[in-house]
Amino acid sequence: MHNIRPTRLFWLMLVLNVLYITWMKFQLAPLQTNEILSFEISRTTERASTWVNNWKAQPPKFDRAVSSLSYDYVFIILYCVGLIVAVLQFGKWSGQDLLARSSRFIAGLLILAGICDVLENLFLSRVLQDPALEFPVRMAYNFAAAKFSILILAMLFLAVCAIFHFLKRFERKLVMGN
Repeated sequence: MHNIRPTRLFWLMLVLNVLYITWMKFQLAPLQTNEILSFEISRTTERASTWVNNWKAQPPKFDRAVSSLSYDYVFIILYCVGLIVAVLQFGKWSGQDLLARSSRFIAGLLILAGICDVLENLFLSRVLQDPALEFPVRMAYNFAAAKFSILILAMLFLAVCAIFHFLKRFERKLVMGN
C-alpha cells in the first residue's frame, strides 16, 4: 500500500476540511454558523429555549439545526485528523526539539477535543428535543468550553511553531547572505 507523506497529508486534510465546511454552509442555509455556535454555548435553559423556539418558528432552520449535528460528526473526524497532522507537522517544521516533542501532547489533546465534541453533540441533540432541561444544556456547554479551549491552545501552538519556522528560514537567509 502506498504511504502518504506527512506534508501531502497535511495539504489533503486542509483541502478536505475547507471543502466540507463550504459544503456544510450550503447544506445548512439559511442557518448561520454564528447561530450554531451561539446555541452550542447557550449555557442556560433560557438561551437554549430562545434558540430552539426561534428555529421552530422558522421550520427550515430547525430542520437544519438537527441536520447540523449529523453533519458535525464527519467534521469532527476531519478537523481532528487535520489538526493532529498539522500540529505534528508544524512541530517538525519549527526546528525546535521541544516543540516537536510537545506536538505529540497537543495531538493527544486534540483527540480529547474530538471526544468532547461528540459528547457535546449528544447533549445538544437532547437540548433540541427539550431545551428546558438544565442538565443537557449545562453539559453541552461544558463540553463545548473544553473543546474550544483545546482548539484555541492548538491554534496558539501552531502560531508559535510557524513563528519559529519563519525565524529559522530568516536566520538561514542571513547566514547564507554573509
